[in-house]
Amino acid sequence: MGIVDHLRGSLSGLLYQAVSIAVGLLLTPVLLSALGSHLFGVWAVLRAIIAYESVSDLGIPAAIVAFVSSSQSTQEKNRLITTGVLVNTGLTLLAILFLSLSKDLMIGLLIKIPDELLATTQLAYHITVATLVLLVLARSLSAVLDSLQRVDVRFAVETVGSLVWAGAAWAALKAGLGLPGVMGASMLASGLMVLAMGISIFRVYPHLRFQVGLPRSELSRVIRYGLKV
Repeated sequence: MGIVDHLRGSLSGLLYQAVSIAVGLLLTPVLLSALGSHLFGVWAVLRAIIAYESVSDLGIPAAIVAFVSSSQSTQEKNRLITTGVLVNTGLTLLAILFLSLSKDLMIGLLIKIPDELLATTQLAYHITVATLVLLVLARSLSAVLDSLQRVDVRFAVETVGSLVWAGAAWAALKAGLGLPGVMGASMLASGLMVLAMGISIFRVYPHLRFQVGLPRSELSRVIRYGLKV
């Protein structure tokens, strides 16, 4: 990566961090006021579940970055990208299956709410689980962009995603959709990020093709690398 590309990526990262901080500072009081203390606490727990779920990828996105960026063969790049995205998605789907099957246990243990808010919490939980599918795809595709040395594009998409979430969440609260609307805003922003990253990858790397068949030894090496990081 050249100096200009590195500088562009750094500036994009700083912009993303600034936007994320600003969104958090401006929207958190709005969420607390609109949702109330109970549902705001539920929102915080659901956000924590999203954050902790990210460990289920076993470092595969980092492995995608390391191996794709060092590969010189187009076919090998395609196999690494395809396998990395599939493995990452598969691991997260297992975590999502666990979260779905343990819904009542998770809500009962982690979220203490009045009975009248239980239905709202369950709906928001289901939306959160569905959003995780989109988020794992976004993480995988962001790793692909990083491996193609387009960190600036990844940060640009994530910055716009943060703004979309903030705008959609605010609109949902104004429309009286409450916590399910806020979590729906997260799902909308995640879906748009997946779409934008997918389009960006094909524009940056038009040679990308869906290509499986990574040797078992190479797959093991990718997984071992991911576990180390």
